[in-house]
Amino acid sequence: KSNENNEVEKINIHSKKIFIEKEKFKTKIEKIKSYIKKSIASKVVLSNILSYKIDGNLSYNKLLLKMSLDYPDCAIFYYNFNDKGVFIGASPEKILSKQNDKITIDALAGSASIKEQNLLLHDEKINAEHNFVTNGIKESLQSIDISGKLHKRSILKLKNIAHLRTVITAKINSHINPLSILDSLVPTAALSGYPKESSLNIINNIEEHERGWYAGPVGWINSTMNCEFFAGLRSAYIYKNKIY
Repeated sequence: KSNENNEVEKINIHSKKIFIEKEKFKTKIEKIKSYIKKSIASKVVLSNILSYKIDGNLSYNKLLLKMSLDYPDCAIFYYNFNDKGVFIGASPEKILSKQNDKITIDALAGSASIKEQNLLLHDEKINAEHNFVTNGIKESLQSIDISGKLHKRSILKLKNIAHLRTVITAKINSHINPLSILDSLVPTAALSGYPKESSLNIINNIEEHERGWYAGPVGWINSTMNCEFFAGLRSAYIYKNKIY
């Protein structure tokens, strides 16, 4: 909700519901760990759905403005699918941008609080997780004969969290359709797991719900085949009087 001073007030939500309850979720995690111990996969990302009922109407214009001010380093997105609902979010993860003959990808994996952000560059577990993502992106690019260059690891600092980031760039034929590159990249290991095929198979067998638009690419492409796409995460799906 918004008041006349353009400030976004707290949204009144209630009737919290978690699709997969804690104990059931833990059972699924144990199953994933068994696959990892058998070397079937090295990483698998499991999702869950949290929903609430909403009282009143949302002012999307003012909500988007506040999000853009709170998260200036994120891509703020809003898709209104009319009778199918609204998909909205603030994503820090650039899947792919293309400017003429150069593509850029952000590999984001590994998180810490703002106070502990310096641990990101040195923590062994976090860097191992990050390697899965960078290796997955490199392998996806290699599958379509593109050689990616990994730049020095850095820290992406957001308002409430910090992430370990590696920028990956490559030179390509400027006339190539970037949607072909996008198709090879998504979902990245940050959102599915590693290796991609085996982790996706595990997810499809374990998850009982559809992810819908969550974690899919959102962005734009123009007539010169330049584009920018981000992962549809840090997001919410809003339909009628419910937010997921």
